Amino acid sequence: MLILGIDGALSEPSVAVAREGLVLFSKVGSPKASISRDVLRMVSEGFREYSISAEDISHICVTRGPGSFTGIRAAMATAYGLADATGARVGAVGTLEALAMAAPAVDGPITAVSKARKGIVYSATYRKTGGAPELVHGPVEAPVENLAGQGGGLPLVLIGEGFEEEIAKIRKNAEGAVDIAQKAMPIAAAAAMLAFWRLEKGESFGQSPSPEYIGRSQAELTQGGSGKTQPLYGG
Repeated sequence: MLILGIDGALSEPSVAVAREGLVLFSKVGSPKASISRDVLRMVSEGFREYSISAEDISHICVTRGPGSFTGIRAAMATAYGLADATGARVGAVGTLEALAMAAPAVDGPITAVSKARKGIVYSATYRKTGGAPELVHGPVEAPVENLAGQGGGLPLVLIGEGFEEEIAKIRKNAEGAVDIAQKAMPIAAAAAMLAFWRLEKGESFGQSPSPEYIGRSQAELTQGGSGKTQPLYGG
């Protein structure tokens, strides 16, 4: 079982392939590149370097957000295009869950964070007890300084992006220590591993994943609108 992971929700797109719980390869792109072009380039390079045939891919797992409105949709469109060409099944996992999966082993909860817009972040808190992370709180959309209160008296461990400019304020206002965890693997690799765990447990691997934005897009905020988002493919 070969699983292709794709992430376009964060600032640096990534792709990875996993087999039986082991990551065969992963690549991270540039935050300034076109998501769709960069993802296809990295997939092609990885397949060529590791002698993988596109037809060998059985599942494609894409991050569904929250995160970049454009990046999520571009990554999902790429996933479905590859699925049409290979016959692979397509599913999705949450970006914040994938971030928690990508975190190194920590003693206590870890808060995954992705950027929403200026001064606002998406976040969710998880526990890692082996296998897939367990959701403790969230996901929520809130001002970045609110992260300071999510430790609950325990050390606050953050992973992701969007909080860097306010880290001094977060550390000042937090009840306990604040640490920043470095990703142990790219997000696409974490997504592929999550897909593997779910398939191993016999859980459903969704055929029609749709974007998860939580809040309203920047276009809706600046130009008005209902705030309702439409899924890319069904759902």
